[in-house]
Amino acid sequence: MSDQAKGEMTGSCVCGAVAFRTTGGAHPMSWCHCTLCRKYHGHALAAVAVPNDKIEWKAGAEDSIRWYHTSDTGQRGGCAKCGSALFFRSLGEDHISIAAGILDNPTQLETRDHIYTADKGDWYALEPDNAPRYEQDWPSEAHPYKG
Repeated sequence: MSDQAKGEMTGSCVCGAVAFRTTGGAHPMSWCHCTLCRKYHGHALAAVAVPNDKIEWKAGAEDSIRWYHTSDTGQRGGCAKCGSALFFRSLGEDHISIAAGILDNPTQLETRDHIYTADKGDWYALEPDNAPRYEQDWPSEAHPYKG
């Protein structure tokens, strides 16, 4: 990931009601192929996690996000106005995963890994990116957000 991606990135939903700027701390991009991500986003989710305190929201943006509990441990967030699928967050964590597709170019993001590959759809192949692949969640030694 470039220094720009680690620093500042901007993004928004289709209608612009949810817009933001990140100010650093971004993790490299991960792909999640789990069934819930595929159903919510319409395909595997490519996302970059950013600490909550490194996101600056456009005025009113947080009020336009509707969070949906998709499991006991996580929520997905979308725009209440245009319906764009935007975010994932694990309950009790200090970061938010931002769908890479809503980020403005240039991002210069690079794939870190793929998780839940056992659940991937049968209509697509995994990218030949040589990134680590995990059939389920990250093993504890590879988890990007845990000490």
